[in-house]
Amino acid sequence: MGDKLIVAVNTVTVARSSQSSTARSPRIARDLSYLEQEEYDDEEIPPITEEEWLEIEQGKGANTSYLGQWKNAKERQLLAKVAMGFIGAPYRSGGDTVRGLDSPGFVQKIYEIFDVPLPRDILGQSRLGMKIDLPNLREGDVLFFHSPFTVGIVGIYVGNNRFVHASPDGNREVRTSNLNDPNLSKHFIKAVRLKYLEGEV
Repeated sequence: MGDKLIVAVNTVTVARSSQSSTARSPRIARDLSYLEQEEYDDEEIPPITEEEWLEIEQGKGANTSYLGQWKNAKERQLLAKVAMGFIGAPYRSGGDTVRGLDSPGFVQKIYEIFDVPLPRDILGQSRLGMKIDLPNLREGDVLFFHSPFTVGIVGIYVGNNRFVHASPDGNREVRTSNLNDPNLSKHFIKAVRLKYLEGEV
């Protein structure tokens, strides 16, 4: 059991556990418990084609508009905490629940909790939101990385130069990575902001 997210009426607490990573899985309580009961489609998703990557890099089809407004900075920070609460959930291509998620499924699931519907695929997600420069990143911003061998990497920025994503490598689980990691930074495509905070636009 890894990071555990306990959701109370108006508070969120993230508790750490030291048990083996092979058994790690976040536990979502109360009003988020439905997430553990959903079924996922474990159909393998084909890698993104080079033409689709070019479309993402060039921003073709992007609507360049926000999908909503944060109530306050605390709500934006809460999304980052919820994303971190999924750390340890297993990776699974085509998965979109805590029993198994892939990269776009993870981002879709987190934003679904905050009433923002997103497409299931990276190409669709890349067409949403306002493009943000790396020095201006805030919690909740969505990061895209090119990967010729997978469906790609898309993750959620959580502050301190780190982001959370479902990784098909290593332990094959949801984990944090550092933006300064040279293996990731050389594949970075763009960052987008889906919701804005008044006064920061």
